[in-house]
Amino acid sequence: MELEERLASLGEGTDTVDLAKAQAQVLKLEGQVRDAEIALAEGQLRAPFDGTVLEVKAIPEAMASPGAEMVTIADYSALQVVARVSELDVPKIREGQEATLTFDALDPQTKVLGRLGEIPRYGRYESGITYYQVNVDFTAGELPLRDGFAANIAIPVGHKDDVLMIPAAAVWESPDGTQVTVMDGDRPRSRQIRIGISDGVNVEVLEGLEEGDTVIVPLRSPYRGGMGPGGMYR
Repeated sequence: MELEERLASLGEGTDTVDLAKAQAQVLKLEGQVRDAEIALAEGQLRAPFDGTVLEVKAIPEAMASPGAEMVTIADYSALQVVARVSELDVPKIREGQEATLTFDALDPQTKVLGRLGEIPRYGRYESGITYYQVNVDFTAGELPLRDGFAANIAIPVGHKDDVLMIPAAAVWESPDGTQVTVMDGDRPRSRQIRIGISDGVNVEVLEGLEEGDTVIVPLRSPYRGGMGPGGMYR
């Protein structure tokens, strides 16, 4: 502004060369101001979405390294649960499929509906099994959820009505096939069966058992050495 005022006060008697120099100086300083404004704008951190600041890692007046994390923010209006799905179950699920969520920190009867996100084509190999991380989107509503809460996810992969089922713990494998132990009178005997779908707790029986048969479920002994005598399931 000072240079512009000086230019305005210059009379007709001012040398043309001096006037051109003063104008050039004004243009130069205006360019420096624009550069400073751009640098200031680039020096500000702007989140790509509205959210809540969870953690500030930056130290005031400290030198920031390229690519270093400065602030952690979260958008609690759009929550996700990251599920670890084994390679055995991945072929049974699909993107957009409905899932039911419960949370360890809340009442077990509090259930939330969610939907599976994209099923990744790559996974992580751990202890002989490949696991895939699948995002489950849901709306929390008024639930008092916090970042890091543990969630349980139930994904229906099959449904059947009026089926014969037994505890999955009663089923065991032998060289002859899938077996269970049933009571034949007062004596336990092995019997080969053919199974269907399972939810990990119970299993459908397609052949080999009839309603009313008594099946023995082996129970693990609290002592070193294996299985206890078990219980009966009718």
